[in-house]
Amino acid sequence: GLMFAAQNHFEAPSLTGCDIAEAAINFVTGSFGFSGFVGTVGEYAASNPDRRFELVLSSHSLEHSLCPKEDIQSMAGLLNTGGWLFLTLPNHDAYLRKKMGGYAPAIRGGNHYQFFGNNFLSKQLESAGLKMEWSFTSTLVSPYLETLLAKLAEYDDPRANQENPRESVDGDGEGEFLYLLAQKL
Repeated sequence: GLMFAAQNHFEAPSLTGCDIAEAAINFVTGSFGFSGFVGTVGEYAASNPDRRFELVLSSHSLEHSLCPKEDIQSMAGLLNTGGWLFLTLPNHDAYLRKKMGGYAPAIRGGNHYQFFGNNFLSKQLESAGLKMEWSFTSTLVSPYLETLLAKLAEYDDPRANQENPRESVDGDGEGEFLYLLAQKL
């Protein structure tokens, strides 16, 4: 879906999807004419040592990685100087994770191998030669908003009585999802 939306800003031949699911790659290459690669970002980078991009977008994939530090290095290596890396993934510092632990809705599940907060990711991006430009958390598109509101009330969190408790939680860095934008130096 993100690649389809990107097609409004970039020409299809310049877009490349990378996924370990062959069916996903077959769909984007067959339906939209994008390039595709079945495998990890590290495998893609190793197979295409001279390929560079202006933007690498990693959406809800790093938490599934067995080698996240190496994947961050690979994504940084795929960028042109001045290029951008945009990451989005579940926020380990989310309010619901703090209150519910491993039972928090965005965390539970058998296929999240890694859990990240902003501080750890910022350090990893910096060590990969990237400069953090922007990060935020958001629960705006979370399917767990009702759970968040219920937990705020259950734990007598003062934000429960605010006009928009979700905005306060997000502003405090405890939103359900973490978004980071970094630029290659």
